[in-house]
Amino acid sequence: AAPVRTTAAYANPRAKPSHGHVPQTKIPQALPPLGGIDTTWRHRVPQKPRFPSSKRCQSRLPVSIRSDDTGFRCENPVRTAKKHSTVLTPPESPASHATNSSTTQDFNDSSTGLAEKTQNPLPCAQTVTMTMQLPHVTLSYRGSSSTSSSLKGQFRLYRGAYVQLPFDPSSAKPWDIWKSIALARIIASVQQGDPTPLVVGTSALLLHDAPGWIANPNVELYQPKRRTSQHIPPCRCAAKPVPAVRRVYRRGPPITSERARVSGILTEHPYDALIRCAMHDDALQAFALGCRVLHKWSGFSNFSQDVCRGRAENIRKEILSRLERAKGRRGFARARRILSAIDPGCSNPAEAALTWVVRALCPYDFSTQYEFSAGGRPLFADIAIPRLKLIIEFDGIEKLGSTQGEFDRAKRSWVQREQALQDQGWRFLRVNWLDFNDWSELRRRINSAIGVASKPIPARYALLWEPPSERCDGEGRRFRGHEWNGSDVGWT
Repeated sequence: AAPVRTTAAYANPRAKPSHGHVPQTKIPQALPPLGGIDTTWRHRVPQKPRFPSSKRCQSRLPVSIRSDDTGFRCENPVRTAKKHSTVLTPPESPASHATNSSTTQDFNDSSTGLAEKTQNPLPCAQTVTMTMQLPHVTLSYRGSSSTSSSLKGQFRLYRGAYVQLPFDPSSAKPWDIWKSIALARIIASVQQGDPTPLVVGTSALLLHDAPGWIANPNVELYQPKRRTSQHIPPCRCAAKPVPAVRRVYRRGPPITSERARVSGILTEHPYDALIRCAMHDDALQAFALGCRVLHKWSGFSNFSQDVCRGRAENIRKEILSRLERAKGRRGFARARRILSAIDPGCSNPAEAALTWVVRALCPYDFSTQYEFSAGGRPLFADIAIPRLKLIIEFDGIEKLGSTQGEFDRAKRSWVQREQALQDQGWRFLRVNWLDFNDWSELRRRINSAIGVASKPIPARYALLWEPPSERCDGEGRRFRGHEWNGSDVGWT
């Protein structure tokens, strides 16, 4: 790991201040690295704290912590038995991260389903370390303002927290702004925690570049003692509103003792985070997260589906084996149904949501990214039910391009492709973002297209359906086309 440069001035609580002079003490060791994060503390004169969590014993002088951790490592705090390990570098997936980040992971032993398994379990916790570009967050306290030199050019996240986004907010897409603000809220919550909290659940997966159906998620931290959730106020970034969320403390411990570190921020293992979501979050959110992580971790590609789906099945087996440790707990059976049904062929939350609805209604086998051949070139359908010769596709704005020329070319290709498949006897059912505003109507349309089935829907599929709650699909959780001013597209 790269060395950490630390400049600090701390006061000795036992020394008496004289004429505003603050005695200097040298820090015996470097603070833990917090990649890409600056922290500025501004406090009153030093005095003995009343409570252990008080920071009043610190000086008014700033403490800046900055680390660029570009190495990848697996940390083992103590010596363990000799083990076999496999290092896997997953292939790059299409860039979808709001911060244009490049992510590399060094998986060791049981942190991936593709690694060789050991005969004896490891007696100590392991940490998987990865590096990615995160928003630059600065915390400031008494006496500072947004016009000070250290905060110039930064966006006010909420009182005492400022963020510098890795792009120009005035020209950025709304969903990129929401995602970067969600990451910044996680970083600020970790920086303000005393002691430093463990990031879990949806927040942990978001740090691992795995967003779910909720575009504006709560911040989830592990806290074994009961603690009231905290309100994080709304904000505006380049005249684009970002709704309020809550800082939620989860009392349930992670499934395993393995941890992951993302640019200095400690999270529970991504497999454990997915299991937590499958056990306790809405079925829609858990299913979308599961499809996203399988797609990412397997390096899914339409042109090598057999290999990628094989990797995805190995990852699924590892996740389900971890889930067995939670047998008997609330949500175990539900999590097993969801994790057994997630599909690596869904490249975005909308395709995952559509697959979730179809899976709960269709008694027949279907395939995502189903391959056809028409005119000597391969074609792929989002969802295909071969027995019914039915294709169900999601039409997102990314498929149509960003310019008029790209839109015209995409429309011509779209019409030619649909005509070629209709000549082969296939039927089409198209779904867009606005259809997700009425789940009952969407289910009715899909059920009508499937028709009267010759066999009942298996219970393990039918029980996947749960009406989305307000915390998952309510106001301020995702985009809705009629709510965003200045937008001419029909996304939600």
